[in-house]
Formats: sequence, C-alpha cells, structure tokens
Amino acid sequence: MSINTPPLVPTPNGTGGGGTGAEVDAARAAAMAALERMVAVHAVERDRLKARLAEIEPEIRQAEKALAALRGEPLGNPQGKRGRPPGSGRVPADERAISIGDDRVDMIAEAIRAYAEDHEEFRQVDIRGVIDVTSGTSAQAFEVLRRRNVIRLARQDGNNKWYRLTREAMRES
Repeated sequence: MSINTPPLVPTPNGTGGGGTGAEVDAARAAAMAALERMVAVHAVERDRLKARLAEIEPEIRQAEKALAALRGEPLGNPQGKRGRPPGSGRVPADERAISIGDDRVDMIAEAIRAYAEDHEEFRQVDIRGVIDVTSGTSAQAFEVLRRRNVIRLARQDGNNKWYRLTREAMRES
C-alpha cells in the first residue's frame, strides 16, 4: 500500500505556489482532509493487522514447538528451570548453624542452673534478667542446650516458651 501525499500546499507568503488567501486556505483545508482520511484508513488497517497477529501468534508458536519436537530438539526452556534452585528455602531448625561459642553457652547454662534452683520453669527473658546477653544470643544458647539435652520445652503459652532442666541436667547440678 502506498501513501498518497497531498500536493504542495501554497503558503500565505507566496512560497510553494501562488494564489490568493482564500485559495491558500482552501488548499490547506483540502490537504488536512486528505491527511486525516489517510490516517484514519491506516489506523483501521493497523488495528486489523494487530487483531490478525493476535490470532496467528499462538498458532505459530504451536507449529514451531511441533517442528522442534519432530527435529528432535529438546522441548522447554533451553536455559533450564527458572526460579529458586531446589534446597535454597528455609533450613529446618535442627540443621541451622549456631554462631555462638561454647564459652557463652556454658555461661548461660550455669545461669540457667542457678536460676533453676529456685524456679521449676523459666523463660529466656528470665535468664536474660540474670545475666547480660542479647535475645539472639540467648535464643541460640537455648537451642544448643536443648540439643545437648540440658533443657527441654515444658510448655508454650502464646509466644512465651517455658523451659525446664532435664532430669539428667538436674542430676548433674
């Protein structure tokens, strides 16, 4: 399809052709009308072609996949699966690395034993009141002591976890 451009439009200052002001205005109006018709025709054609493209693109993709299968090419994404690699999610609590030293764990264990002489059950916050450690340090120490079978979870009341010394730890004290 070729684009039909309007003839050279005369201008009021005389360049581009001659004519009176009325002739210039009439020629300009005719040129504008011709351009508007051309834009409208091309817009309709563009919309028709976009609609047709939307219809045939899925067919093209399906045919390309069928050809690839017939050629013996691998199906699917050639770069592999997208997303997280397997095993990169949350690590179970019993497999998490503990970054607290044995000396701090022993210090907290001694504070727990001293506190447990007067109290049957205790929370982390109770032990943090006895010695000066952060909540993260006490949480890690409690987890290590639970794994070493020094303390056990007695009960849980909402977010509060109450611990007790194990029978083995009571015998050692």
